[in-house]
Amino acid sequence: MEFTLKLSSIIFFIITVTLYCYALQLQNVYQALFTRALTYLKVYKRETEICFVDTMDMVVKLQAGSAAHCISKCRVATSMNLKGINYMTSVGSCSCVPKMNVLYNVTADLTGGCLAFVTHDCPLRFDYLVENHKCYSLQFTANDWNTSRSNCNNLLNSHPVVIDSSDENTLVRLYSLAEIARNPNATMKQIWTAGYRINVNGSPTPFYWATYPDQNQLIEEFFWTIENPGVPYNGRTNCIRYILNIGWADIICTSQMYVLCEVDLH
Repeated sequence: MEFTLKLSSIIFFIITVTLYCYALQLQNVYQALFTRALTYLKVYKRETEICFVDTMDMVVKLQAGSAAHCISKCRVATSMNLKGINYMTSVGSCSCVPKMNVLYNVTADLTGGCLAFVTHDCPLRFDYLVENHKCYSLQFTANDWNTSRSNCNNLLNSHPVVIDSSDENTLVRLYSLAEIARNPNATMKQIWTAGYRINVNGSPTPFYWATYPDQNQLIEEFFWTIENPGVPYNGRTNCIRYILNIGWADIICTSQMYVLCEVDLH
């Protein structure tokens, strides 16, 4: 009887240790899928580590023993719909940030040992913008619109940038200006977007987002500069450029400028 009890205790101990080790390994696997959260917009010319502002309505707050433990708990708390986490090392607090179609508030104030991690599918040649869950790469070779679109399409199947909101318009401007400031050879502050319209029997079509040769999506919100789009219509195919310190303007598509390529994330 005593032998049986000792054997049961040993087996229980082995199972407990095995499960604990497995849990730690799983947490490490989760953490490997996450990287430190960075912003390109807080400090001029420099990537900066940030934390999420944890007063946002969607944030779920928990306690955890480590950043890896926080990630593991947050995956469950958000039903596997996790964008990122804050882990406050000083108090062991854990904030879960789910994926949502919103503008995320972030801060460069890391008081209390705040560590933020995010997960995303942004390719290595692109920059991930944590604020709006977008993936961009500014190409510094000036080309006409068609060549620029082809270059984006051939770059990991990306496309010229699509801007769907005022917030995104602001972030595209700030990111592009930051990238231009970091490149000593950059000479212009305007970029191609995916927007264009064509001439059909002497009349202009509406403006579309033409991300790929066979895809057109009607543009619903515009951020034009004064006196744009050009009136009267010039009878040519016109494309939308973003003059970064001013706003959108249409221009003939054979003009030469940089392009901001975007990879669609889910």
